[in-house]
Amino acid sequence: MGNMALAGIPPEITIEMNLDWSEFPPWSVMWVGLYLDMICTPLQCAWRNYVPFGLADPGGWLSEQYAASNIVNMLDTPLTFEAFQAKKGFDVTPGSGFFAGWQDFNQWSQSAYEYAFHTPSTSFSNLFTPTALVTVALLVMLFKGFKAVVMPRFQSIGRSLARSAHGDEWVEQNDERIYKFGEYVYRLVYHSSISIAALYFYFHAPWWDESRGGTINFYKGFPFDPVSPAMTWYYVFQAAYNVDAMISLLQISFNVTLFPSDSVFPISVGWSETVRGDFNEMMAHHIATNALIYLSSYFAQTRIGSAVFWMHDISDVPVDLCKLANFVKWKSATVFAFIFLNLVWAYTRLGVLPFTILRSLHSESYETIRGADRMNVAYYAFQPMFMGLLMVLVILHSVWFSMFIKMGYILATKGETHDITEHKKGEKQDVPNGNGVPNGNGVPNGNGVAVNGNIKKTN
Repeated sequence: MGNMALAGIPPEITIEMNLDWSEFPPWSVMWVGLYLDMICTPLQCAWRNYVPFGLADPGGWLSEQYAASNIVNMLDTPLTFEAFQAKKGFDVTPGSGFFAGWQDFNQWSQSAYEYAFHTPSTSFSNLFTPTALVTVALLVMLFKGFKAVVMPRFQSIGRSLARSAHGDEWVEQNDERIYKFGEYVYRLVYHSSISIAALYFYFHAPWWDESRGGTINFYKGFPFDPVSPAMTWYYVFQAAYNVDAMISLLQISFNVTLFPSDSVFPISVGWSETVRGDFNEMMAHHIATNALIYLSSYFAQTRIGSAVFWMHDISDVPVDLCKLANFVKWKSATVFAFIFLNLVWAYTRLGVLPFTILRSLHSESYETIRGADRMNVAYYAFQPMFMGLLMVLVILHSVWFSMFIKMGYILATKGETHDITEHKKGEKQDVPNGNGVPNGNGVPNGNGVAVNGNIKKTN
């Protein structure tokens, strides 16, 4: 074990390289210690004083010697805006008077623009920094505001298409399907746009070019590889979209009732009639995806993260197209999109993701980082966790692919298109109202329960 300063690393930084991992506790134990440190440090509670069996004693698995929080010393520190201004020689001392104030603002705005969009490895590049967290939160609100504006227009398009194909009665009885048509138009716009952006920025990236080393470029320069502004904002937008998607899934999956008449509790939470048939798989996918997004930004593993993003977004485009065609019951278009979906899904999520990206993380990451004499505790902490999360995604993709095969079998044998990812039985289930007549939107009337995650007070 050596304390070394390496080429390409700032001279003031020295880190432990080529560690003997046999000295370290299992990575999962280190992460338990990290979570406890995150909770207790602000509260100034010395939790290690209460750990039994000597686990927190010097040399123990939960001792400060092996605290995962020490990982921050192994990684490149993001450049703060204040440090950037000082580095560039900007005068941050406020002036006096109107013109001085305008000049201060003009200089600040120019420096902020250069910092955000032309400077690598800023505070935006680590999604755990306050700057990035606030930015992601603002973008989530922006996404929701944008959806509030465009969704009614997308639904209007779906309503017009459905009316011409099925008639007014079908439109009146399928509000839920019309709503989801608008949702998938929005998803199609996002997935298409972000896929084109990724194609523009990263199609010629060295990790896709075997002649330049291919996927070993995911790890070159670790742990001090700079994060470009383009990669930074690609990550910020993806983080915001995925957080918003998880919130939206929860909203359409649960009913929240205040002061229900049949309960002693002030709040009642139950399944909504609009819950997806694959809710469990989708929620697990959202949790794993968001964990990968934030952790890969923390460990500056954005190159491999961008590759995972791209595989997902490209394969989501035919998913959206297939669902749109099926919602309005365009059978020929549905069949074509369904075949295209299976081909793209099999190649990207069941081919490239496990056999190129996951394989690279398993073997090439160790060989590349070890060969460059940059093996440290940060790699020991992130590699097995990333492996586990990516394997969760591959398993979920396989489960969904089995659903696609089942839908294809129904299509081939019965000539019917049933989306079992939207409902367990493949189609919208109309629920009778108090008069025994379906209300058309899949939600019972007169039961005092709101739908789509809204809150309703009952008397």
